[in-house]
Amino acid sequence: MDLPSPNRRGWLTGYMGNTFNIPLDCVFENVLLADDSMKLWALAMNQPATIRSVDCRSDSIRRLQELGFFPGASVCLIRKGLLGSPLLFEICETQIAIRRSEADCFEVEYPSKD
Repeated sequence: MDLPSPNRRGWLTGYMGNTFNIPLDCVFENVLLADDSMKLWALAMNQPATIRSVDCRSDSIRRLQELGFFPGASVCLIRKGLLGSPLLFEICETQIAIRRSEADCFEVEYPSKD
């Protein structure tokens, strides 16, 4: 039996060509980007990481940057909502809940294990 694989439209195609209406980001939670960084929402629970970059330019993202979500800051995912949103993060000794769409604007990386 073949494992489900992504098709071009972003849906899973499984055994015998059945298509499942499941977005890929719900299935492949910890997808790494090309340079070993990942989106903020894909962090493992209680694993500290460092914010690497910010991709969006909106008022809500600018407000999050003022609250401590800036490149170089250490962040840790504490809790996820039932459907993946909201997400509760600890940053600068403060717990802040944000939407998954906002977390998608931040790229993070785990610290090196040297």
